[in-house]
Amino acid sequence: MKLKTLDMTTQMKVQGDDAAMMPHGFGDPAHVLIQFEEDPTMLFTGMRIEVAKNGKVAQFVTFDGTKTLLVDNTTKTYQQAGKEWYQLLGSMGAAIPKWYLQERTHSAADESGLKLVSATLAGEETVDGLPCDVLRVVRTLDIDGDDGDADGSVPPAAQQMRLIETLAIARKDSLPRRITQQTEMAGVNDAGSSVTSSFSSAKFDAEITPATFAGVIPEGFTKAEDGNVESQAPPTLSVKVGDKALDFKLTDSSGVEVTLASLAGKVVLLDFWATWCGPCKQVMPILQSIADEYKDKNVAVIGVNMGERNPDDGVKYMAKKSFTYGCLLKGEDLAKAYRITGIPTLIIIGKDGTIAMIEVGAPQDAATTLRAAINTALAKESR
Repeated sequence: MKLKTLDMTTQMKVQGDDAAMMPHGFGDPAHVLIQFEEDPTMLFTGMRIEVAKNGKVAQFVTFDGTKTLLVDNTTKTYQQAGKEWYQLLGSMGAAIPKWYLQERTHSAADESGLKLVSATLAGEETVDGLPCDVLRVVRTLDIDGDDGDADGSVPPAAQQMRLIETLAIARKDSLPRRITQQTEMAGVNDAGSSVTSSFSSAKFDAEITPATFAGVIPEGFTKAEDGNVESQAPPTLSVKVGDKALDFKLTDSSGVEVTLASLAGKVVLLDFWATWCGPCKQVMPILQSIADEYKDKNVAVIGVNMGERNPDDGVKYMAKKSFTYGCLLKGEDLAKAYRITGIPTLIIIGKDGTIAMIEVGAPQDAATTLRAAINTALAKESR
């Protein structure tokens, strides 16, 4: 939390069945430079990530506090955005150390429903030339069974997933130099896959000049076809970032009618979800944490429940899990108007009524990107 700058090379490697499913370029080393914001909720005043391929920079993204630039040296194209750096970061976001993001945004492991089982010292090791203590941390996550098939069949029983994390922590500064994560499912013999993140050549609080974060478009490069912020939304939706949000009139779990107009002056986070959607359930603890954190900051977190066999299933599930943020019922028509084809779909609407962010699915960095988008939207003038 006290760091002013961070300069390191990061690299992720996947072992197991999932390795073949990783996107092209995943696992290439990335040089990460970050200048921290005094206000930890804003994350960065400057950021530069360079992804190398065969010893040369293939892609880089820069953020100088106001403007974001993404450059692809392989295609000689670029994309631009404003303060919404999360719109262009894409897969390069994996290069930013997750332990940094979690500490700065207070999104600890228990935010995702993980429960600590044990934390034990597992020896010592030298990593990147530094003596490290090795820590083995085991957490579990209870995964609910689905509500059953449409034919009324009995739903499967709940399962428990184990996340085993092994960290090599440098004695020099108590910060990680390597983290390996592996998941196991009770009753499943397959060991699955593991992800190892390494952090090398780390420099903390070293001086980084402002020019490092300047977004300079290389000569001869052209703007990518989908290079503007507006085009970053999934093409299947009827709206994109920058468009006016669609109006709605839905009833909440207390029977109160809610409209978009009734939320004027607030930043609104809509989550289209259903009780039978596993990824929806994974992101809900994060939404609850955000709702608690921003309850006094003109932010409304609202779940839009849809696709239930019984209209009150969503209300019952939220009560069972002690989720207290808003819940609108029978959101099928609004989902159709947005042309939503996959859930969860998360839409952030700014105080001016325009869409600030669209996220489909439950990405690993959801807690970070959602908070960043909310903070950016809060900083803009209200309608």
